[in-house]
Amino acid sequence: MSDRIKYFVEKGIPRISLSNREGVYEQLADQMEVGDSVLFEADHKAAALFKALRSKGADAESRKVEGGRRVWRINRGENKRAEKLRRLYRANANAAE
Repeated sequence: MSDRIKYFVEKGIPRISLSNREGVYEQLADQMEVGDSVLFEADHKAAALFKALRSKGADAESRKVEGGRRVWRINRGENKRAEKLRRLYRANANAAE
């Protein structure tokens, strides 16, 4: 007998997608309701939650506070200044095209 390793080609095996897995920040974002906030000691962790909230269609706000950075899930209507800036940015982006 031979000590060679035999390999087999397998067809029809679905590829496992890593994008279907949710990370800790996406899970945290799912648990948050409007008005909830989370305090992080590290800015990069706060940024990850902020990005997770935005990618799920929620609006978020982040502020440097004593002890770190806090991220809130907010209602777009409560943040009229931010909405006005978004509209202005979109208008400028469309004008540049």
